[in-house]
Amino acid sequence: MFGVDAAVWENPLWRDPTGHGGGPAGAVVRHRWYEFLREHRLPAGNPYLYSGPRSISSVAELAASGAKDINLMYIPLRGGPKKLSYNSTDLTSTLDALAPLVAALEASTHSLRKKALVYGFDEWSLEYNVSIRQVLTAVKARWPWLRTAAALNFHNAMPLDFPLDIWINSYTDWDWLLPEKAVLRDAWLARGKAYWWYWCVGPEQPEFLNTFVERPGTEARLLFWLAALRRVDGMMYYQINLWASQCADTAGHPGPGQPVTRPSCAPVRRINGTGRVDFDPATFVSGSRFGNGEGSFTYPDEHGMPMSSLRLEAIRDGIEDWELFRQLRQASNDSVADSFINRLVRNGSPGGHTLDPARLEAVRRGAARALIALRRAAT
Repeated sequence: MFGVDAAVWENPLWRDPTGHGGGPAGAVVRHRWYEFLREHRLPAGNPYLYSGPRSISSVAELAASGAKDINLMYIPLRGGPKKLSYNSTDLTSTLDALAPLVAALEASTHSLRKKALVYGFDEWSLEYNVSIRQVLTAVKARWPWLRTAAALNFHNAMPLDFPLDIWINSYTDWDWLLPEKAVLRDAWLARGKAYWWYWCVGPEQPEFLNTFVERPGTEARLLFWLAALRRVDGMMYYQINLWASQCADTAGHPGPGQPVTRPSCAPVRRINGTGRVDFDPATFVSGSRFGNGEGSFTYPDEHGMPMSSLRLEAIRDGIEDWELFRQLRQASNDSVADSFINRLVRNGSPGGHTLDPARLEAVRRGAARALIALRRAAT
């Protein structure tokens, strides 16, 4: 199962009109959100907990919803400016902030503890390797069992002794750009570590696979075929309701005890009974970069509940395809599974894949028939 870390209900601007994200009404919406994610094979979580650790009840709730990998807090504490080195005060503040939650986890069940991790240093480059190592070493020294994860742009220079349990790497930074990456990945896995991919607004060039509104849905699905081909068993995407941050908060920031009003972000409504709606989550702009639909795979329906996009459905299908190829690999060998995948995708770069949905369906069915035949032969 993929450890997709999709940002969830915790975004404070997506609130139902009664519970405002808290109390019984808010809990109903939150639980429905977790259920919605589980239906789409996306374990809930949030990598960007800058303000501090989540609560132990939140960890337990996420675990009950099916999440396998639960981030406790973004490290270092509160993000802050990148530093080439951290002093003892920086390190102590991060550890002290985590300590109460980790103590509660240590007093809980093993099944809950093994889901926990801390995430940080999002897309930091190799020049910060000293400061990153300082924080990770401090965390592992105090809690050796607590997993560490980071999306680091270290390319082919990742030290094998780095105190990181889950190295998350951009899918484009792979063997069509750096042939030696496969060797490094295999050495990394041999040390008992995990290697995941992520994708986001990059690569935005139309020749590469991505999940923008204008792209064929086959691209979203083939990202997971490519992950299956490269034996990558985790994918992270940073947010699926980014549109919520664009909603105007009509209450501003009320003080303690003051009522919180609903944001002025209207749910999806049809225009005059047509197929058009008055809701636009499509546009994402960051400087000179853009990607329609970036960070938004969901929509709010007329009841404030989450509604899927076609792109999210393609991602769910891709995750299920990945599972099919994993099982085929287990029942036969790598070459059999790879032979099916290679009929559609060899890599994610220009000319490395075929966006033919009819061919995809034929290959998928062929792989399923092969798996059924192998299992029957084994009985």
